[in-house]
Amino acid sequence: MFAKLSAGPMLVLDSANGTLDTSLSGVDSLGVSTKHPSDDKVFYTKGNNLYSYDISAKTESNLGDVGGSAVGYTFLTDAGNTYLYAALKSGKVLKYLLAATPTIDTTTSFVIPESPTKIRSLVNGPTDKIYTSGYLRGGMGIYNPDTAEETRYKGAGQAENMTTIGNNLYMGIYPGAWIKKYDTTSTWNDTTNPSILFQDIDGPPYHQDRPFGMLAEPLLNRLYVGSVAGSGKNKGSFTVYDLSTPQQVTTINDIVYHQSVISLAYKDNKVFGGTSVYGGIGSTVDATEGKVFVWNTTSANSTPVPQFVPAPGRKVISDLVVGPDGKIWGLAEGNSSGNSSHDTTADLFIIDPNNPDAAHTTVYSDKFSSIPVTWQGGKMVIGNDGNAYVSIGAKLYAVDANSATKDAVVLVGAGVSLLTADKYGDLYYVKYETNLYKYDK
Repeated sequence: MFAKLSAGPMLVLDSANGTLDTSLSGVDSLGVSTKHPSDDKVFYTKGNNLYSYDISAKTESNLGDVGGSAVGYTFLTDAGNTYLYAALKSGKVLKYLLAATPTIDTTTSFVIPESPTKIRSLVNGPTDKIYTSGYLRGGMGIYNPDTAEETRYKGAGQAENMTTIGNNLYMGIYPGAWIKKYDTTSTWNDTTNPSILFQDIDGPPYHQDRPFGMLAEPLLNRLYVGSVAGSGKNKGSFTVYDLSTPQQVTTINDIVYHQSVISLAYKDNKVFGGTSVYGGIGSTVDATEGKVFVWNTTSANSTPVPQFVPAPGRKVISDLVVGPDGKIWGLAEGNSSGNSSHDTTADLFIIDPNNPDAAHTTVYSDKFSSIPVTWQGGKMVIGNDGNAYVSIGAKLYAVDANSATKDAVVLVGAGVSLLTADKYGDLYYVKYETNLYKYDK
């Protein structure tokens, strides 16, 4: 048995008793071939090189440069000769002669048609361009509002969220909660730009996986990251990174007991964090209501960090922003109270940042339509006109910030997710998962 980890080596297991024979590092192909028709070997690639592993001898051999990573294999016999065929990510077909004197033939090419990628995250980034990251294989899409130019890059991984300081775009990558930096003044290169800044919280003792909370604070040149734990785990983390060094300043695991940290906002030397009761895939949900915690950036915080429930009966605090009145505006979704109206609606709430507690929070209940959500739910931006715009429950809303009841009207009635805005105040959202739309204000 050969087990390929999502981030790490390939493990070779003895199928008879489950013991570990060896660990093969650097394997980047999608699995290994079936066993050689007559020898006790399997084949795979590392980078551009083809390798074999002898199961009986427990040895690995480099068979030469084939010009790309393999994504599939088969064995064929032609005129008495047995060949290993493999499709390569380079767009070539590998034909490898299995003989005492092997030959490598990659003269056959094929064209892989482009296919749409679901958009996972959407932000206004460096030079006021609109940046998107793809699900599941990553990639980057860039839209220039001034020229309508579209640019697409491949690689870099799936960014659960992104944030910006200057010309740098910081990406929270799944799996492993890696943090990458894309220097937009330099050429895109999947291995060096975006570069890996941090990969400290994916292993013990934190076991983090999905960085949905991404907040850059330029005055301190720090990055604040809120994350969802790995599969089967429910202790989310809040991490502070110093971008000047760079170094990991601190990580507070389980900052809100058994909840994930999915939304962040900054106001007056305080970071406000919003949580979800849902942990990693397959974990047990034992929290009831989403919370907001408050992290003071100018002092050494100690646990427990101040926290409270901003919207009673709600499971997920899906977004936090600084509102047009200077207060913290948030979105709350999910039903934890048994209130039937909460099954299909979501709340808007506003926190006084000088008195961040439940007593100084105003909740506008059942303000929006909602759909089931775990980590990635509603998004909100403040427009140039001083009103709030909300993407939630597959709809796009405009919220009158001056009305006493924060009246909301539907702008787009179906298929909407994610949200950002450009310098002109025009809105950008995703429709039906793969299409980037602009709402011209």
